[in-house]
Amino acid sequence: IEPKDAAVRVRLAEVYDSATTGLSKKRAIELYHQALGWAAADEIPPLRARLCELLRETGEFSAAENEAGILLDKVQAAGANESAKESLAALRAQGLRLRALAIFDQCQLGIWKASPQETRSVDEIVEEALKANPGDRELVLRMGKIYREKPQWLAADKGSLPEAERH
Repeated sequence: IEPKDAAVRVRLAEVYDSATTGLSKKRAIELYHQALGWAAADEIPPLRARLCELLRETGEFSAAENEAGILLDKVQAAGANESAKESLAALRAQGLRLRALAIFDQCQLGIWKASPQETRSVDEIVEEALKANPGDRELVLRMGKIYREKPQWLAADKGSLPEAERH
């Protein structure tokens, strides 16, 4: 491999990504991190999104949340580019989805530590992602679980469902 050949680095990450074993996925994560350092600017957002998905698949939820946050920051920074508005909206929706799912996963394990800048409750984070991804099955299921089983994750101004309506 030519060390500076970004296309080869990206392709190598994708090949490892196509494997189904946990060990290959861990190697794919390493290769995606490397590819992000060499990839062209327009290749980075989808690479970062896939990296985030792999991190979730391997249980690295905090790292997945971090990568989704980076993706969202980059999308916001690129927002002034009129010609890319549509693709940026799709990447923003994907970033919001990945971040919400990573946060939900961490909350399930009782390990989520909200950053000092994060003032929203878990349901508000998932709700924002759901608005950007209407009908997303995974987000809908998470939102339902919050209302049925995790009323402590609701914003203070929202009441939980009565016990009879939870199940």
